Amino acid sequence: MRFASFSVSACALLAPFAAAQDKAATRAELFDLDAQYVAARAQGQGPAELEPLLLRQSQLRERLGGGDPALEARASGVLPNSLELDGAPAASVTPRAATPLPPGSSGALVSFTRSPNLAIVDGGMVSDTRVVSGVGSYLWDIDLYLDISHTWCGDLELFLVAPSGKRVTIVTDVGEGLVDIFRGTLFDDSPDAPAWAYPHFSGFASPSLNPEGALHWLAGENPNGTWTLQVRDDALDDVGVLHQWRLDITALATPPTLGNAPVVFSNTSATPIPDFTTTSSTITVAGQGAVLAEARLFVNFTHTWNADVRFDLVSPSGRRARISTFNGGSFDNVFAGTSIFDVMGRLAPTPNPLFDQPIESYPFSNNVAAVQAQPEGSLTSFLGEDPNGVWRLELVDTVGGFTGTLVRWDLSISTYPPFVPPPVPFCPGVGPTAGGCTPTISATANPLVSHSNVCVITAANIDGERSGILFYGASGPTLKNWCAAGGGNSKLCVDAPSQRTGAQSSGGTAGQCNGTLVLDWNLYQLNHPAALGNPWLVGSQAHIQGWFRSPADCKTTFLTPAVEFTYYP
Repeated sequence: MRFASFSVSACALLAPFAAAQDKAATRAELFDLDAQYVAARAQGQGPAELEPLLLRQSQLRERLGGGDPALEARASGVLPNSLELDGAPAASVTPRAATPLPPGSSGALVSFTRSPNLAIVDGGMVSDTRVVSGVGSYLWDIDLYLDISHTWCGDLELFLVAPSGKRVTIVTDVGEGLVDIFRGTLFDDSPDAPAWAYPHFSGFASPSLNPEGALHWLAGENPNGTWTLQVRDDALDDVGVLHQWRLDITALATPPTLGNAPVVFSNTSATPIPDFTTTSSTITVAGQGAVLAEARLFVNFTHTWNADVRFDLVSPSGRRARISTFNGGSFDNVFAGTSIFDVMGRLAPTPNPLFDQPIESYPFSNNVAAVQAQPEGSLTSFLGEDPNGVWRLELVDTVGGFTGTLVRWDLSISTYPPFVPPPVPFCPGVGPTAGGCTPTISATANPLVSHSNVCVITAANIDGERSGILFYGASGPTLKNWCAAGGGNSKLCVDAPSQRTGAQSSGGTAGQCNGTLVLDWNLYQLNHPAALGNPWLVGSQAHIQGWFRSPADCKTTFLTPAVEFTYYP
């Protein structure tokens, strides 16, 4: 049997005319009407038979909640709150403990805890703050741990506010009638466990949940500063305590590598959405990089009474992200052209760029497609996977009497370019020259076999106005004294045979250490196809060093340190 309940708490106090009837009794009547409604719909009864039930439900929701528009939109359909229904498939892969880092990035998790033991005001809002400091300036991943006791968790609305003012919705009105389900809960983008649809049990902490908003929306923020946890109790008669909360932050010192431009894959085959059936549609992604940087979903399906439908996105690995669970109420065609993604754009209907847009609280309107929303689960859970393969959109209509058609869906895929580690410096301990200069050498990147990237070698801190060259070997490094009997302060680090590149002047000023030798490696190789090492293959190595005149040193010359190149695809 399918159980249902409505989000009946809202931000207003109980209306005066409802004062004689306590909250529990009112809600009990509402839940009984919900069960009658489910049975009537299952028997195929139409609007004439359903109208009295809907009218009484509306009266009760108004009595309890004051007609909050977002909650009314959510509550106007058959909507499970705190139960995963109808045998919905679970993810077939293990949930991740953290969002994978971008290729080439490094960052460690740092936790910041507060234990305020703060009383939650009945029918009001309280907040607590925590200062974060000493972490990198680029937020990559953040999780929120909560220990909150409350005698009716469905009264709670929880929000996390970043130092920038951006606010993420954690939960709103989840757990009607349940006690203490957040007494040790980690809110994370990684698990396939949307807070709204999770099977909560009274008196037991739900361990790991997707928040209603997407925490990854905050990626790129500077996490250093004051964070605020807001706790609203939106109805009377039940109270609680914020015992503890914790931020688990992974931040990067510098911005990560950006993903490639997104590529959009589409399926435009019209597919019926019948009653009591799982409708599957697939898209095959091919020719993309092996590491997913971002996924976005666009859906266009028609359906009368959208609260009948839930839908998921499943990746080639079998990882599943819940997109929507019975949202849209009694409205028609609210997903007939909706973009769904975690990192929100600043498009309508989000009037305030500091507020997120969870799909659960979208202000749906009849026959008006929602423009954009964040999913109940998280598309961030797919990051780091190989996106090449078959993706599947699954839609399930769980109530008889109303059907629809999947018209089109698009999958936007962005992948990271192949990670190319930096070149390896070697042959240290060189210098100073007789003029007091200690040469260095560096390169912007390892080269690609296509010679398509920026790969520039720079020898610096050389005596000014000296002639010199950069030279390289392709057979391996060496380490030899440049001067006889071990004298002098430089060493030969490139093994024979070697290739000299063009002679150049160090420039700068005589008597100062501001000279440089510079070589565009790829340009040189393209202009000299017969040079040593050509054609270069993946995995081939080159060892590069600088040589310049230094009359007061042995052999009247001096050598810089060296750098090792490895060729990548």
